[in-house]
Amino acid sequence: MGRRSPRAADPLADRGARGDQRASGAARARARRGLPGDLAPGAEPGAAARCRLVREPLGAGRRRGGRGRREARAACAAGPSDAAPARTRGANAAAPLRAGAVDRLLGHRRGMACRRSGAGGAVADGRRARLRAGGLGRRGGGGGVPGASIRPPVLPALGSGATALRCAGRARALGPQRAGAFGAPLAGVRGRLTGAEGAQDDRQPEIARGARRPGEAAMSRRRRPRAARRQAARKARRQATRVPPAERPLDGLSRALKRALWVSLGLLLLTPFVVSTETLFPFVVGKALWSRALIEIAFALWALLALRHAAYRPPRAWLLVLAVAGLGVSAISAAFGASPLYSLWTSYERMQGVVDQAHWVALAFVLASVVRGEGAWRVLLGVHVAVGAAVCLIVIARAVGLEVPFFGDLPGQGAGRASGPFGNPTWLSIYMLANLGLAAAFGARARALGTGPVWVGWAILALLHLAGLVLAGSVGGFAGLLGGVAFGAFAFAWLARGRARLVAAALLVMLAAGTAVLGARFLDGEAAGIVPVEGPAAQWPGARALRYVGSVDLQRPSVQSRLAAWEAGLEGFAARPLLGWGPGNYQVVFGLYGTGYAAAAKPHDQAHGKLVEVAATTGLAGLAAWFATWGLALAASVLAASAMAGPDRAFAVIVAAALAGHLVQVQFLFDTAAGNLFTTLLLAFAARLESRALPPAWRARLPARAEAWFARRLLVLGRRRARAALGIVAVALAFWGLAVNRTILDAADSRYIAASAVPTFATAEGIEAFPPLAGMYRLFLFRELTRHWAPLQARRPDLARRLLAWADREAAAAVRNEPYNWRIEQMLAHLYRAVAATDPAYQEKARRHLKRTRELAPAREPFAAPLLPPGGLSAAPVPAGPDAGTDAAGALELRWIPSPGAGYHQIARKVDSGRWKTVLYAYGPDRRSYLTSACEGCAYRIRACRARTDCSDWAVWP
Repeated sequence: MGRRSPRAADPLADRGARGDQRASGAARARARRGLPGDLAPGAEPGAAARCRLVREPLGAGRRRGGRGRREARAACAAGPSDAAPARTRGANAAAPLRAGAVDRLLGHRRGMACRRSGAGGAVADGRRARLRAGGLGRRGGGGGVPGASIRPPVLPALGSGATALRCAGRARALGPQRAGAFGAPLAGVRGRLTGAEGAQDDRQPEIARGARRPGEAAMSRRRRPRAARRQAARKARRQATRVPPAERPLDGLSRALKRALWVSLGLLLLTPFVVSTETLFPFVVGKALWSRALIEIAFALWALLALRHAAYRPPRAWLLVLAVAGLGVSAISAAFGASPLYSLWTSYERMQGVVDQAHWVALAFVLASVVRGEGAWRVLLGVHVAVGAAVCLIVIARAVGLEVPFFGDLPGQGAGRASGPFGNPTWLSIYMLANLGLAAAFGARARALGTGPVWVGWAILALLHLAGLVLAGSVGGFAGLLGGVAFGAFAFAWLARGRARLVAAALLVMLAAGTAVLGARFLDGEAAGIVPVEGPAAQWPGARALRYVGSVDLQRPSVQSRLAAWEAGLEGFAARPLLGWGPGNYQVVFGLYGTGYAAAAKPHDQAHGKLVEVAATTGLAGLAAWFATWGLALAASVLAASAMAGPDRAFAVIVAAALAGHLVQVQFLFDTAAGNLFTTLLLAFAARLESRALPPAWRARLPARAEAWFARRLLVLGRRRARAALGIVAVALAFWGLAVNRTILDAADSRYIAASAVPTFATAEGIEAFPPLAGMYRLFLFRELTRHWAPLQARRPDLARRLLAWADREAAAAVRNEPYNWRIEQMLAHLYRAVAATDPAYQEKARRHLKRTRELAPAREPFAAPLLPPGGLSAAPVPAGPDAGTDAAGALELRWIPSPGAGYHQIARKVDSGRWKTVLYAYGPDRRSYLTSACEGCAYRIRACRARTDCSDWAVWP
């Protein structure tokens, strides 16, 4: 290497000289290759030279071509025409392709020498502005006009030499609209090159001696290597022609993930057919585990797909935020509730809790992200209706006595009220009502489109589901039907105009009148004719179910039990108003605050009313989340329908009415797997409609901010590492959930509680298989050991002692997991009382658990004696008089003495056909008489009951 020359006095002049040397070398290289070398100010190469420059790239461009280079070559091949449109977005769609592509590539080469001379910042700004003006920028909005809506950059003071002049020409080439912004710098550059270095434009301020020049900071930066500059240029070219992530086509792996995801969603819709005949509660456990497993698989597939493609990430919807908020409230309430472990998993009989709620929230995110178009939503909801139609056929076939494969030997399939593959008529009514609304929505849309016989098919499906609803014979189902029709009529009255509005208003008036008549009939208990449970089946399917629904009144035991449960729930809410007692812990509330009939009736672990249960278990926070979620879902559906065309408007309104009907129905029932599937589908559907319903100022901002916050945290790992980590976590959660589901399925095997003459240690396997759900096995152990303790102690004392030691250990675990469960305390009090009869050492344990039982259930008698029939049953004729009434002639007044500990008394009359018809349910010990109607030769009977399955013998008169 040669000896370095001393540093020049003027660093700007020194750097400008070095820039001249590099520029002249670059010019000689271009001359050897036959490329244009004249880049004087204002001189642009001709079309041939420009195309030659594109066809023969220099340096790194020869090794790797980009989309912009290919477009430039295509522009050159097309000739001098500038009509080819650029591949841009938005307002730049009409920008010329040839000028944008070629100028961008050429501008990169001409800006390299400018950056070497220290003027790269201004030229880079100019090039970016030119790219946006030419229509190749990703977010450009100039529509092809140079410099449109772009603030002109300020060109810093440049060094001397030809390089500075070329940079000045480069900046001036940005366009005539921005020539004024570069007037002062260009004049200074010309003056220095022509020798008039002291002549400056009067608009350019003097630079004091010793002060930092405007361009000195940029020129003092360390020059990047040539490879880095080329890499930056390639990155800029890629970004200029880059397709947004949401518009990229799916590759092979992503298409496979999407297909697998749709298959899992299709299998999830088959949940109603799942019945696990070898487990406890076969209609509950099988459906819950099936749905959870498929949700976990779908969630893992969706997570992998969303990490690869931004188009399948969750929409920014308030409904999804509220769903997560509701889950968070449930988790916090469980942590501070009566039994956190029970709130997470509940029991085999219910299979609910926070874990189950988390699965349905995850499904809502999957559906809202994957099912994007209206056509896809119609396909998904249509499959749901088709599955419901198959369930209807099974129910109707069983009702008329036909044999159905795989469903003929299931319990609850007899005559009367049908239950189908759900095992409970009320659960069947939930599913029938949901599909009835969806089928009506599809039929209304097809009728509005004028598709001919298609709407007739949907109408037949709607009638099929109505038949299933009738066969179920659920009062809550018909209440939900009235509520859904009322909501739909109100929505159409608000949205429609003219005659349609009048028709909807008239329907509302008719519904109000009908509801008033039914309400009066419901409150008149004396006029009720209760359909007896005994007697032959009805002659045609559904007649008995309709009679059962039509005879509903305030004095029915099912109504009284719900009223008692609601009263206890409201008192529990008043005791813990903020967060409640924890999800699933309603049985604690029922024991503490159940009085009257509730204290004598069968214990409730559900309030049989969604709002009451939410208030009692999650408090005001849970109520706020529930009302906000479903209120916004209904409002979003109706508001979005107002902006739709006729067919789609009818579809959206009737779907919202189906959701409203379900929300009314669950005020008399509780959640099930099939009901949760329906509500989650409609929640995700409403989340997709939310963007249409809400104005831009009201749309969700919190999801965007949360997403940005989360992205900033993940970028610490790097984008690729963060995506890999999230994918691994999602897949790991799915595998863990599947393993837990398999464990629960094994633990729920019915062989662990097989009938036996004496208790066995087989129940221990069920307890140890999955301890969080072992509460039911422990209650079974305590009950059976109490029943068999005396003969077991007499015949096999060693086995009795070992079983008792095992029961002691399980009792401690049960009380530790559920400290407020009065049923556990009551069972232990019974067990240790029986043991104390042979071993007085256990008397203290019996007293301790008895005391705890009375603390947790103060109105309930722990050792209730068997009920005795009412005593003193007699009848006396009613004397005729002015106050007796017209029907008093021949009437009788029945009198009786109430049985101690009874919840109600049931009175039945023998009719002409020889059957007994219930005429009264008398609640409360104050009711001691009943005035019958005139009847010659009638016979009456009465019995005392705690619950429907816990009654005394009949007392008959005469």
